[in-house]
Amino acid sequence: KKANTFRSFQIPQSMESLSDLPSEGGRLDGHFMLLPKACDSYREAGMVAKLESLLTRRKVATMSEALAKALGVSPLCPNAVCLQTGTPLDLLNVSGLVPGSALARLDLVGWAARTCQRVAIGFHNEGPANAQMFWIDPATGRRQQRHELTPGYDNVHWREATMGHRFEVMNTDSPSSTITMVDVWRDEVVPIRRTQPHSVAPRDWASLIAKSEEREIVRAKRVHRTFTEVGFAKAKIPPEVWASVSTYYHNNRASNSTELWPEKPSHVVVNHWEVQTALLPVPKSLKEEWYRALAPYVSAWAGGIEIEFTAMYGPRIYQRGARLFRHVDKEHTHAVSVIMNVDQGGMNTPWPLLIDDIHGKPHEVTLEPGELLYYESAHCLHGRPTALNGSYFVNAFVHYRPVDQPMWFEEEGKANPQALAWHLEHARSGEVQRPQAVDRGGKGRKLSQPSAAEGERLAWRSAAGRARVIEQDSPANLAVGSMSLLQIALLCAVALLCCVAPRNLLYRLQGYTRPANNYHHHQGKRGV
Repeated sequence: KKANTFRSFQIPQSMESLSDLPSEGGRLDGHFMLLPKACDSYREAGMVAKLESLLTRRKVATMSEALAKALGVSPLCPNAVCLQTGTPLDLLNVSGLVPGSALARLDLVGWAARTCQRVAIGFHNEGPANAQMFWIDPATGRRQQRHELTPGYDNVHWREATMGHRFEVMNTDSPSSTITMVDVWRDEVVPIRRTQPHSVAPRDWASLIAKSEEREIVRAKRVHRTFTEVGFAKAKIPPEVWASVSTYYHNNRASNSTELWPEKPSHVVVNHWEVQTALLPVPKSLKEEWYRALAPYVSAWAGGIEIEFTAMYGPRIYQRGARLFRHVDKEHTHAVSVIMNVDQGGMNTPWPLLIDDIHGKPHEVTLEPGELLYYESAHCLHGRPTALNGSYFVNAFVHYRPVDQPMWFEEEGKANPQALAWHLEHARSGEVQRPQAVDRGGKGRKLSQPSAAEGERLAWRSAAGRARVIEQDSPANLAVGSMSLLQIALLCAVALLCCVAPRNLLYRLQGYTRPANNYHHHQGKRGV
C-alpha cells in the first residue's frame, strides 16, 4: 500500500474568512491550527513559525476576529483552535478543538502536542496469514514495539499515535517482505489484507425468510414496556455528533471490510447471499464520544429515563439490491436506540424504513444524511424489505437500555408525561418530522449485534429536564437544558390530557396520519 500523502497548499499567514480555508467538496482540505490575529505576543515570540515547525502535517496561521466568530472561538489572547481535515465547512464551528483551561492557553505547544496531534490508528488484518506491525522510532529510524496482527474479521488492533509517526507492516513468515508503510496523519483504519468475496451454499432462502418473519412477530410481543406514545421519532443528528461522524466516515470510507454472516444461519435479516454488506471499524475513543453525546437526547426522548449504553455498530454499508427483513433487536440490551444515516449515493428512489409503532401500525420513514431515528428497537418491528434502488446506503446504530435492568422488557410501563411533552414540543416546533403511514407489512429477524464491552457502561439520569452522566471514574455532566415555566405548564397540561383523551389524540396533535384499520401481517413467503 502506498504511504499516505498530504497535499501542500499556498496558505496565507493570516486567515480572514472561511473562504481562505482550502476546501474540496464542501470539506476542509488539510489540518490547521489558527491563532487570534490580535495577539501581538504571538508575533513577537514567533509563535506561528515555532508551532508549524513542531506540529507535523498541520498548517499554522492567524485568524481574524470575524473568522474566529464564524468558528465559534474567542478572539481574545491567548487562544487557538485546531481544525481536522475532512470536516464539513458548515460544521467547523462545532468541531474545532480549543484549549480547555488558562494553563493550556499559556502552553499552546504542549496543548497541541497532547490533543491536536494525537490520533487513533487501527490495523485490520482480514487474513489469511499473520502479519507483524512495527512502530518506526522517529529519532533513530529503527523498528520498535513489534505487535503480531492475527487475521480475523473482528481483529482490529488500535493504537494511539502522533501525527507524523510511521508504522511498517511485514509478513510474519518473510520478515524482509514489507506489506505496507503507513504515515500517521488522521484518525484512520488501515486494511492489511482484504477478505475475498465468499460464496454461500444454496438453500431454500424463501422458507427461511418466512420462518424468520414469524419468529420476529412473536419476539416483538414479548416486550411489555414502552417509553413513548409512538415508538419512534425522526430528527436531526446533533451538530457536534454529526461533525465527528461525517468527518471520520469521509476520511475512511474506502477502508470498510466485508461483513461476514453465518454460513448456515437459523434466521436471516439481510439478503447477504445476494448482496454483501460491509462495516467500517471505528476507534473506541470516537465510539465513546458519539454515544456520550447522543445519550442525553435519547434519554429526553424516552421521558428522561436513566439509561446505559449497551452496543454500537457500523457504519454499515448496504449496496444496490440489499434488503433488510423486518425484525426486532435484542430485548436485553436494545431498549431505546438510534439509527444515524451517514451517507447515501446514486439513489434512484428513496429506501424507506418500514417500522411499526407501539400499537402495531406500520409507517414508512425516509432518512437523509445528517438525520436520525429514535426508536424502541426491541418493540417496534422494522426493516427495509424493498430492494435498495441506489448505489449505496450507510447507517450507524447506537443502543441503550434502562440502567441495571436487563429484564426491562418484562415490566409493564407506558410513556410518562415528560415523554409526551417532548413529543408535543418537538412536533410543533418542526424538529420531529412526520412519518408516512402505510398499509402493508413484513417481518424479519434480529441483527446479530456486539455486546457492550465490560467496564464501558455509562448511565444517564434525567431530572427536571436535565440528563447527566453517572460514572464512577468521571463525574462529567451532560446537560440537556433546564425546563422553563412554559414547559412545566405544558407538562401539567399533558398529564391532564392523558387521563381523559383517547389514544389517538397524540397522533392528531403531531400531525401523524392515522394508519388504515385493515392492516395485517402477511404470513406468506416473501420472494428473494
